[in-house]
Amino acid sequence: MDSSAYLKVAGYPVLRTPGFLSMWLFLDEDKDRSNEHLAGGGLFPRYRYRATVRAMKARLDALGYTVEDAEREFKFACDKLSDEAGQWHDWIENEDVELYDRMDLKEWLEAARFVISAPKKAHVGVINEVEGSAIHRLLLKIDDHLRRSTWLPLDLGIPARSINGAMRIALEAAPENASCELDATELVRGGYIADFFGKENAASAPRTTVFHDTFVRSTTEALQLFGTVPRGNDVLCKMVYSNLVTALEAYLSDTARRFILKDRNLLRRYVESGGLGQREKKVAIQDLFTTLDQIQSMVQESLERVSFHNIGDIKSIFNNVLLADIPEALLDDLAGVVSARHDLVHRNGNAVDGSPRKIELHHVNHLHHLLLKIVQHVDNFVISNLLPKLNDIR
Repeated sequence: MDSSAYLKVAGYPVLRTPGFLSMWLFLDEDKDRSNEHLAGGGLFPRYRYRATVRAMKARLDALGYTVEDAEREFKFACDKLSDEAGQWHDWIENEDVELYDRMDLKEWLEAARFVISAPKKAHVGVINEVEGSAIHRLLLKIDDHLRRSTWLPLDLGIPARSINGAMRIALEAAPENASCELDATELVRGGYIADFFGKENAASAPRTTVFHDTFVRSTTEALQLFGTVPRGNDVLCKMVYSNLVTALEAYLSDTARRFILKDRNLLRRYVESGGLGQREKKVAIQDLFTTLDQIQSMVQESLERVSFHNIGDIKSIFNNVLLADIPEALLDDLAGVVSARHDLVHRNGNAVDGSPRKIELHHVNHLHHLLLKIVQHVDNFVISNLLPKLNDIR
């Protein structure tokens, strides 16, 4: 028996994973215990995670995978696919290249809606070469070269640089109340999973926010600069050192704003913790509701003023508001880094006593390792604790 798990949108299988189950963004509460009635009588047990399209879109949005971000991924991937077309010269058609070159997400969404809602009809249309079948052929990945491309992460051929980006687009092509499910029935029946409703039944695939991915990508690109110059270049070491801290600031800022502004409980905790810096401000009764209406924008403006290299601000927001509890040892190490980076940026590389800050490659590598620990700690926390639950979305 060919045992696989299937990730489906509105019943359409957009991704097949042979031999293993990865929960993706599903939670334990999404496990579905329903059975299917067989035509000849009897019940067929199904083992699935199920949530609405709306719920999964909310979870992706919480992680930073908005429609806007997905469209950026889509255009980036289309550009790469257009370049790859030169390697497909024996199979590629001019119309395929034009579809990638146009980078028209609306065009792809319309085609994806049709494929998801009527896959057999789309397949027949491709065979008969009816109008619009070119884009359907790309989505159905009829040709072998499409199945090998890095820029088509799903079995549904939506261009993107990540599964999350492609899924955000696929979900946009389905009705809000449609089902998004992860069907593990074959794996259970094939003996790959002994106890589906137990705690340990799925691979702990890495789940990360878009902010984590951006941090990793930008810091990796910065470190790759060392391959272009002689080892021990003092100026480059200082530049990359400062750049890594800036990347951490961006990650912390984006993560804090994303989750605090989207979560009513976190928003309230931020205000009550004095985040607005207005503990003594009096609000007249007649202005109460006006003030409440403005809280969101007030908090947003407040977060934009926060220095996310300030250890006190980091502890206040991530340990006291988000409750991420970044270990003190990591924050102590970060404090020394922030001091060094301040001298590099604001004191021309000299300490207060006038002595030069010596930054070598091993300092840069140590810093990168430290910042990765902090980012991974925060990311693991928000994904494990702050993804929207079904009851919060309905």
